[in-house]
Amino acid sequence: MANLNVKKIKEDQFYGAYEIYPFEKGWGNTLAVALRRVLLSSIQGAAITKMRVRGVDHEFSTLKGVKEDVLRIRLNLQQVVLDMTGSTSEKIIVKAKGPKKVFASDIETPGNVRVINPDLFIAELTTEDAELYIEAFVEVGSGFKLADDEIRNLEPGTIPMDRNFSPILKVNYNVEATRVAQRTDFEKIFIEIWSNGGVAPYDALLEAVDKLQNGVNELKETLNAEINE
Repeated sequence: MANLNVKKIKEDQFYGAYEIYPFEKGWGNTLAVALRRVLLSSIQGAAITKMRVRGVDHEFSTLKGVKEDVLRIRLNLQQVVLDMTGSTSEKIIVKAKGPKKVFASDIETPGNVRVINPDLFIAELTTEDAELYIEAFVEVGSGFKLADDEIRNLEPGTIPMDRNFSPILKVNYNVEATRVAQRTDFEKIFIEIWSNGGVAPYDALLEAVDKLQNGVNELKETLNAEINE
């Protein structure tokens, strides 16, 4: 395989388009399919996994002076996009007194946690005596996990949440013929990556390559061990 080049066509926090070339014939599709699958399923991100709401015991409760019930607040919090560095678990707090509309920008976070979509609506407090206090817990993971998977291990009053750790929303690719010197049978991958902003597209691409390489190396070691036995 010839020396590879990567060209950034366009890139920001939420979108990246790249050309990777040249590949021997057939390798473009082989690698592009693998990269897309890893990008969509295995890139690590941060998500809220559970919460405790002061004054309620379960998600089907209501709060005095709060327009949304706890179930709706939970669904809204699930849409908060977070970037977390240097830790695998942190606590964040939503604290407000009415009357007030509460947004993701009102979330109190430690220094290593950043809210990507601060304009996201969470709840509305409609009276002066209304209060909202939520402790939510952020973890790092990959893929999608249902709240029901964790419910047996939680303390009373803790509400589990569905969590989609994956920061990658969409991946498209196209494989085209490209020329190297006099040869015209090489291939070029054009790949587009859409992120929720929690992980930069290029960083996600690097992580996907690392995961593929680690998987292949592990397979190689296993095969060599079987041969040597």
